[in-house]
Amino acid sequence: MRLSARLLAASALALSFAFPAVAQDAATIQRAERVRDGALEQNIALDYVTRLTTRFGARPAGSPSEQAASAWAADYMREHGFQNVRIETFPLVGWERGEESASIVGEHPQRLVVAALGHSPGTNGVIEAEVVRFTSLEALNAAPAGSLAGKIAYVDAGQMVRMQDGAGYGPLTRIRGAGPAAAASKGAVAFIMRSVGSDEH
Repeated sequence: MRLSARLLAASALALSFAFPAVAQDAATIQRAERVRDGALEQNIALDYVTRLTTRFGARPAGSPSEQAASAWAADYMREHGFQNVRIETFPLVGWERGEESASIVGEHPQRLVVAALGHSPGTNGVIEAEVVRFTSLEALNAAPAGSLAGKIAYVDAGQMVRMQDGAGYGPLTRIRGAGPAAAASKGAVAFIMRSVGSDEH
């Protein structure tokens, strides 16, 4: 009987500690349900994103469109009851996309569809040079120093493998990040790569 009494006492003590946790979890769940129901019944978030993307479009950091969008977003939040809304200012070195074009010249000329990588320096005019093809970033890194002097480095690692979780995108993005510097270190006057995306062009 003494053992049973101790077990009952221990059980009662455990239950007394468990109740606050259960109540707290229930309150958390209720708050989450209110947020969920509000999202299902209202279109505030969708309305915000729709207005932002259709009214202002692309908003590169520091651009006039980004500044206008920031002012609009602050007003939108105030209209919906947010307090202490303010826009913080800070120094920023921006990059603005200029005109870009590329063509194959020679016996069978062909215009290419290109887009400059972010923060690419300008060419200060037209560059016409021999193109040297590499099949990977490793192959470019292995090129002898100075071997690309006056030439254009081209990394053709193929299309990304299309996967539902986007895992095929990552392996090729490192070429985009490290390729320009690697090409410049070998003396190249420019760097081009096949699109990381899965479109045919």
